[in-house]
Amino acid sequence: MTEDQQLELTKSLRGADGESLIDHAWRTLGLRELVAIPLYLTTLLKQAPGGNFPTTKEEVLRSLIAELEQDPDRSATLRGALQGCHQEFLEGIAVEATENGAIALTEKRARAAVNAVQEWLKAERQIVESLQPMTLLDTLVDAHILVRSGMADSGISFQNQ
Repeated sequence: MTEDQQLELTKSLRGADGESLIDHAWRTLGLRELVAIPLYLTTLLKQAPGGNFPTTKEEVLRSLIAELEQDPDRSATLRGALQGCHQEFLEGIAVEATENGAIALTEKRARAAVNAVQEWLKAERQIVESLQPMTLLDTLVDAHILVRSGMADSGISFQNQ
C-alpha cells in the first residue's frame, strides 16, 4: 500500500488518532515496511490500544501470530498437526533464512530447517515422532504466515517478505 492508503486505512480504523499512529509506525525501524501490508497494519492497529505501538518488527509478528492462534480452527490445526510446536518451526525457518541472508528458502532448505527443529524437539523430549517435512510446511503455509511462491522450484517465505 502507498503511504496515502496506509493513512486512509489507519484513519478509518482508529479515527482521529490514526494519523499520529501511522506517523509513529513510519518512524519506527522495522515497522515501516510492515505497515505497507494491510494484514500487518490491521493487526498492528488492533494490538495497539491507546496508541502504544510495538517497538520492534518481532513484536508485531508475535502479535499477528497470537491473533491467528485465536481462531479456533487454526488453533486446533496447529496443535494437532504440529503438536503445538509451530512457534519453534517458524523460528527455525526464520533462523535459516537469516543465516543465509535470504528472504525465501527453497523447499529443500526449508525441509532441512524443520527437520533440525524436530531433532532438537526430540532431544528435549517435546515430541516422540517426526512429521513429514512437506506435510509440516504445508500446514504452516495453510494455517499460518508462511507463503509458497508459484515458481517451479517454489520457495517458502514469511508473508511480510
